[in-house]
Amino acid sequence: MSAVMNAIDPDSSLHSFAAAARPKGKLIPLVRDFYVEDPVSRLGNNPILMLYGRNRQNNQGYVNADYYNDNDSGEYYRNRPQGGKLKTLMPMSGTVTFQAGCSFPGENVLHRPENGNMILSQMKIGDTRVATQYADLGVEKAYEILSKCFKTDTSGIYPKVIFNIMDKGSVDWHSDMVGVGNWKDSTLTYLLCGGFELDILDPHGIPCRVQLSITSREAGKMSGRKYYVSNGCQVFVPPIEVHWGCFAPETRVRLAGEGELWQRMDLLRPGDRLVTALGTAATVADMAVGEEDYILRVTASWGSIRLTAGHPVMLADGSVKGAGRLEPGDLLKTPSGSARVLEVRQEAYRGRVYNPVLEESGREGMYILAEGFFCGDYHAQNRPAARKETLLTEQQPEMRDQFRSLCRH
Repeated sequence: MSAVMNAIDPDSSLHSFAAAARPKGKLIPLVRDFYVEDPVSRLGNNPILMLYGRNRQNNQGYVNADYYNDNDSGEYYRNRPQGGKLKTLMPMSGTVTFQAGCSFPGENVLHRPENGNMILSQMKIGDTRVATQYADLGVEKAYEILSKCFKTDTSGIYPKVIFNIMDKGSVDWHSDMVGVGNWKDSTLTYLLCGGFELDILDPHGIPCRVQLSITSREAGKMSGRKYYVSNGCQVFVPPIEVHWGCFAPETRVRLAGEGELWQRMDLLRPGDRLVTALGTAATVADMAVGEEDYILRVTASWGSIRLTAGHPVMLADGSVKGAGRLEPGDLLKTPSGSARVLEVRQEAYRGRVYNPVLEESGREGMYILAEGFFCGDYHAQNRPAARKETLLTEQQPEMRDQFRSLCRH
């Protein structure tokens, strides 16, 4: 006799129980608690922040990134879009604790693929699946890698499975996120649909398959539940944001103070004071630095500027557009009024790009005077755009149906 425990089942039409003989015919949950260590936001309920293709030049806390590299050799730093695709980097780790009396059939607890099928994690943007874990490797190779990422601990009353898909596995999913285009939106928000299936023995020695999930859900939909921990088979984590957007190094930025003082973007340092669209001065706290293969040149009736496609530029009416969405005829805000966009052209670049992080900025961001136009700082650049709220039950029909088809009672 065997049983299957549900994991990713957002509409709760399945139940997280192991079927086995019990006094009075009751079914008893096998999972005592499920705790996720990665991915995690160090700012509580805020989205999980990843810097792909960027690092923090001065390594200060104003860029509140959760996953990034301090140097140019790391996987996160080297990751940037190529031909509308982006390598998927997603760490997953944590602990599953089972009820007393449970045990494991062997050292390898990850359930083996059946008929060429295996539960693999996915990433989505809205309703669209953009990546599947180890999709480029095939099921057998994926199992070979993932099975080494789970280990058992039977030293206490409650047996545990500890998983770390950054350890003997890889933070690289070997699968490209697709459909990311030319990054006309400054922040990409991903939803993690993580899942795996474990083989255990219940307290009566009956084999059970336990399906578990790590699922992104926005804070407003948590209904009082906590992120990262559960006493069932599903743990929620915040959505995952990838931040982009910077200026070319030669971009001149207006410094605060008497007279017209300007400084190159790549020469800004912490403590420098910049003029903002509010007529105030803001302090440079750090610089986000990255590399790009392409950059946009925006030419207006007064001057031009080079910046990445997702960088926000303020229009004359106070609204904001990403540089990649600007069109000839758009009016850009300037200190003296406005300048009309004449041309937006993509250029081959292959060089470093920079974006200041302002101490006074906050999550909404601030707009600084760059080459005579008001353009967003790091936080303005990475302010999440308004997006349709979508229930997880609508986001995961394929995974839900997959799990249902695997269930045997």
